[in-house]
This record gives sequence, C-alpha cells and structure tokens, in this order.
Amino acid sequence: MVGEITHNMSRSKIYKVWDSMKGRCSRPHTKLYRRYGGRGITVCNEWLSFEGFYEWVKISHYEEGLCIDRKDNDGNYEPNNCHFITNKENNDIGKTGMRKDNRSGVVGVHWDTTNFKWYVQFKGIYLGRHKLLEDAIEIRNQAETEYLGGINNDR
Repeated sequence: MVGEITHNMSRSKIYKVWDSMKGRCSRPHTKLYRRYGGRGITVCNEWLSFEGFYEWVKISHYEEGLCIDRKDNDGNYEPNNCHFITNKENNDIGKTGMRKDNRSGVVGVHWDTTNFKWYVQFKGIYLGRHKLLEDAIEIRNQAETEYLGGINNDR
C-alpha cells in the first residue's frame, strides 16, 4: 500500500528530526522554509525515505537529543555534509561560521567533546580529528592553500 509505514518509528525522536529536516526544505508553508528550501537547500534522494536516512543515522553516532547539522551552511542535507551536534553547539554557531565557544581561534577547527580531539573541516569538507591543535590548524591551512591558492595565507 502506498504511504504505508513499515518501520514503526513514526513516533521516535529521530523520525521527528527527519520529518522536520524534510519540511524545512520542501514545505513552503512551514515557518523555516524561507531559510532552507527557499534558499535552495534540498534533501538528497537517499534521505527522502525515512529508511534511507535511518541507515545513515545508525553509523553516524546519533544519540537522542542531538540535532542534525550541515557542516556547510549553504550545502544540502546529505551524508557528506551532515553530522549530529547538541542543541547548544547548534545555537552557538555564529554568522562567521565560528562557534562562540571556539577555543582554537580558527574557523573550521573546533574541539570535539565526544572524541576529545580537534575536529577539522574546510568548506564543509571533513578533514579529520587530531589530538594536537597545531596539527589541526596545519591541516586546515593546507586545505585553504589547496582550494584557494593561498589567497588568505597571511593570517
């Protein structure tokens, strides 16, 4: 039967996360559509079904209470651009892309409280986690040099 729910999770928190994500991107009557779907943010084909999304969730360190976050704010909801963070972390990300509690002082490098390492990304691309801040910053700077040709290297 079309529209039949077979996963028995329609009342779970993660189902609500998925449904809200889809709504922000595809339902013009919703409150946040303007900031998501209205800007061209979409949900990848794989995640249009809850089952497809849930397969990714199972390998993505989801815990109840976390929210989905796009690493690149202008990117779509898709496996390579999303991860789970706390509501506090989500609220602390400022317009510059740097979290208010950023201890590194470098956009794209922040302390991962779950893994106790420095999380590194550039332009929404995950570059790894590192024990030493110096290593994390070096990896971030190398990515910036590679992608921007060193335009902003003199910081």
